Amino acid sequence: MIRLERSSELTLGEQVAAALRRAIGSGKIPSSNRLPSTRTLARQLGISRNTVLEAYEILCAENWIEARTGSGTRVATRIPTADFLRASQYPNHRVPLNDPDGTPIYIRY
Repeated sequence: MIRLERSSELTLGEQVAAALRRAIGSGKIPSSNRLPSTRTLARQLGISRNTVLEAYEILCAENWIEARTGSGTRVATRIPTADFLRASQYPNHRVPLNDPDGTPIYIRY
């Protein structure tokens, strides 16, 4: 179950990514397990598909999940260790920007 707080500092996409990261890290979602499609998860959570896409992109960039056209999105066979993520204190800074269509883009450094 993913709980979202609209009053949080984190975007909804970041909250979804964090919840999935915790579930994967704790073993609730096993390695190589297929994740729901972005449309299905968005419908279940009552949020925009773009928000779920943001979460999946975050997790792909962090190597928690792997997306392949035609075969869906799966948990990576080798996930990052929690110690590495704690040591990196990721993300340190977040800079919100907008693309030409007005969609928010977040740069972390």
